[in-house]
Amino acid sequence: MNAKMSELATNAESSICERHFFWLPGQKNSVFCCLHLPLSHHVNNHLVIVCNPIGYEYSHAHRTLRHLCDSLAAKGIAAVRFDYHGTGDSPGTILDSERLETFQNNINDVIKHVSSFFDNPKITLLGLRLGSTIAGLYASKFQVDNLVFWSPCERGRAFVREMRALDRLSEQTESIERDYIDSAGFLLSNDTADELSQINLRELNYKVAERVLLVDRDDISPGSKFYESLLKTTSYVTSQFVMDGYTEMMSEPQETLVPTGTLNRIVDWCTEVPTKTIQKPVIEFQSELAIESNDLEIKETIVKLGSNQLCAIISKPAEKVSDSLPTVVLANSGAVHRVGPNRIYVELARKLASIGFQVIRVDLRNLGDSVSGYPDNENSPYPAESTEDIQSVLDTLKVETGAKDFVIAGLCSGAHNVFHTALEVEDTSNIREVIMINPLAFYRRPHLYIDNSKEQSRAKNTEQYKNSLLSIEKWKKLIKADVDMKYLLKFIFNFFILKSKNLVKSILEKFGFVEPSQLSRDFQKLKSKNIKLAFFIASKDPGESIIMSQAKGEVLKLMKSGDVYIERIPDSDHTFSSKLCRDNFISIISSYLESRYKYEK
Repeated sequence: MNAKMSELATNAESSICERHFFWLPGQKNSVFCCLHLPLSHHVNNHLVIVCNPIGYEYSHAHRTLRHLCDSLAAKGIAAVRFDYHGTGDSPGTILDSERLETFQNNINDVIKHVSSFFDNPKITLLGLRLGSTIAGLYASKFQVDNLVFWSPCERGRAFVREMRALDRLSEQTESIERDYIDSAGFLLSNDTADELSQINLRELNYKVAERVLLVDRDDISPGSKFYESLLKTTSYVTSQFVMDGYTEMMSEPQETLVPTGTLNRIVDWCTEVPTKTIQKPVIEFQSELAIESNDLEIKETIVKLGSNQLCAIISKPAEKVSDSLPTVVLANSGAVHRVGPNRIYVELARKLASIGFQVIRVDLRNLGDSVSGYPDNENSPYPAESTEDIQSVLDTLKVETGAKDFVIAGLCSGAHNVFHTALEVEDTSNIREVIMINPLAFYRRPHLYIDNSKEQSRAKNTEQYKNSLLSIEKWKKLIKADVDMKYLLKFIFNFFILKSKNLVKSILEKFGFVEPSQLSRDFQKLKSKNIKLAFFIASKDPGESIIMSQAKGEVLKLMKSGDVYIERIPDSDHTFSSKLCRDNFISIISSYLESRYKYEK
């Protein structure tokens, strides 16, 4: 990796603090970390180690925990976020063995490594949800100065029971026996579930030197029994408060609200730790790591890209990247940071790297870890600057890595953003293909806005009824009159009216009697730029119906010429929330890219 780019990876600066991204040294069980430091030349001799939740809560809470660490650093306290081995950006998988022991070892390794740059600092361990459980396990074995339980999963058995219930309620069509729980994209091996079921935070004794804080959820009854169990010891001071805005904090990533009041109270509690001020340490950060993927070694490098220093991770083969293969750029899906929904971007990037591609997972401006300060438009899935950002990424990669050609791809809003990049950027000679995964909207920016919410709703209903035709259970409901027949007949009537209108419109467009739709014209524009367009659409998603309702005639013509490709992913939903459908999607898109570029000649 170019020395300049490696340097960029260690000099990330928010407007209120510094963020340094790095891999923990050592190959075995290395993890991805982010150290938040104050902008001043001094720092408190105090480290806050943040233990993430796991599963869907990991992605939903990412924004809030980043804000928390930024706020701590702004107050002079160093804070570290990290992804446990097998989660987020870190190597491994959540189904690897000995997860709970590994996660505790990760905490220990992070504390030891970062502490070595300070002067025997005070350590505060803070965990959110299942992160509290893991932090509690660690603190029952190793001494820490302070401990924060934030909305903890007190009893592992109850947590596992909820996960199993959600698994059973899912619409997955899997009938095979499996040795893991698959709950809304959250995987948990049966062995790990059994280990978790033995844990009860009320029964543990914690090796805490100074203080413990319990932050309770505001959407359920406060954990008074757990608090009472904490009060039984006389070795540390215990306090408790109920947070505001738990539900909003854990909403879908694009809808999350940061509980600022709660963060302020946690930060104030942390600043009360008596400690000295020291010179801010100069630290050398490891930005590159060798990772095993599909039994092959790949390399991943943490970088900052483009004029706006966007946070990104490059996955590539351990050997030299082939000049004949395009570099694949993955733009955020919704407001989920660069790991993607259910970690699908990480798995896809590593699979593609193992077969020879260079892949970049990037957080666009004001998303994920590319947020600087407190911008008004933070967390927007359709940032107005996305075209500028993606173009800046491509330009930087050409200079710094020697990349010549690109495939730009994204899921949901990411599909929208790469589509408009290809349309709007003047020089697209290096863009060979746009891959759109489960697009729901083609025009959502203010200056191009077309209100297609009704169209999306109609398309979703269409897909739902089409899938219902193949369900025996749905036919039983119909026979038993458990279905609203009036609504069903109205839908069928409107559906055929719409189909007829679209057919007539397509014929009139073909013979030039009406102007082509905006989407048809844009597809033509991409063809004139010699950019291919591929769609990968989950069988339960309305993407294909949306495309065909707006540009069926043009799409069919371009499919014949090979300029447009459409493939449906069977038994899949919008975010590929089951492991089997994720694995299938990754296999399909990897095979597509491999056959299209690696073996095209």
